[in-house]
Amino acid sequence: MNGKQVDLHDVMYEKRHILEEIVQCRKFRSVYQDVELIPLDEFKAKAGPEYLENSDNPHQLFINRLKYELVVRAALKEQQEELQLKRTQLIKENRKAQKKVDQYDKLLDDFVQSAAPLEEALEAEHKARNALQDEMVTDQAQETSTSTSTAEVMDTSL
Repeated sequence: MNGKQVDLHDVMYEKRHILEEIVQCRKFRSVYQDVELIPLDEFKAKAGPEYLENSDNPHQLFINRLKYELVVRAALKEQQEELQLKRTQLIKENRKAQKKVDQYDKLLDDFVQSAAPLEEALEAEHKARNALQDEMVTDQAQETSTSTSTAEVMDTSL
């Protein structure tokens, strides 16, 4: 009877130990429980039927949500890579265009600098013409006033 009592005591000890382990396992917070997934309503609305199988089992539902999230993230990653490639191409095109604009800008600056003597010569010629015209106008005004004075003198003498 002592042997049976010791066996019973051992079994009770194991039972208590297993129950404590069960409690510890239930208290355990896995990092996967805090993973931010697509909200459940959105998951049910967007996920295909293959992801909604066995959705009454919380564990299977969580696994299905993880699988769906993996597919969605893979698609987003692919889209990001495509957009990054497109961005890189646009940057290259932008640099080429900027290089052309810089070349044209330099050519235009060179043209403006080389045209400066021509501009100065044309300005000098324009000033000379204006001065000549001013002299002619002045001479004509003097002739007109002289001839008017002479005509007045002639009129008074008659």
